[in-house]
Amino acid sequence: MLVSATLSGLSNGTPAYGYSDSTATPTAVVWEDTANQNSAFNMVWLLVPNNHYYEIVCSGAAVAHWYEYVMPFGATKSTDLFLSPAQRAWVTVGNLDTTPNLVAPCWTNLYGKDIWVFWGGTMTATGTMIASAAPSPTPHSSQGANQAMSNNGGNFSGLSGIVQIGESYCVGQDDGTPTVAIHWWEYQLG
Repeated sequence: MLVSATLSGLSNGTPAYGYSDSTATPTAVVWEDTANQNSAFNMVWLLVPNNHYYEIVCSGAAVAHWYEYVMPFGATKSTDLFLSPAQRAWVTVGNLDTTPNLVAPCWTNLYGKDIWVFWGGTMTATGTMIASAAPSPTPHSSQGANQAMSNNGGNFSGLSGIVQIGESYCVGQDDGTPTVAIHWWEYQLG
């Protein structure tokens, strides 16, 4: 199932978390983001596999919209690929505005299925987090499908997207250092 919730009335710096796993009180963070202004809206996206529970937590928020989409296929969630032992890396890659060919380490989708990937965490400095997927073995911010999220240092940010079979994908940031609450989930679709 795909869950989309729009939260309203958030104060600047208020984090929103999405939790999902196979326990009745889920603890695995699969979405995180922080409001960057007062009276802000925050959209949360969760991919919830069959037989998993989910919860969205955000202090002081009101639910403006809540949608649940039943998908015509299953989803299998990986372990958190950033936690020990780390199987994925999220790094600072330098100034992407002046050196657009800088890239973070990249991986290729060899699962034999399309995957939904979620990246989330906190940076120590203001910068831009960039996630990219492309047919090339080294996707970067100027090719393929990508997402960018500007971040005030110390706030949570999250990006997610679909990576097709055979595409390469990576995530990096142009300033600061990834610090706490870093997560990397991959869901095999179908």
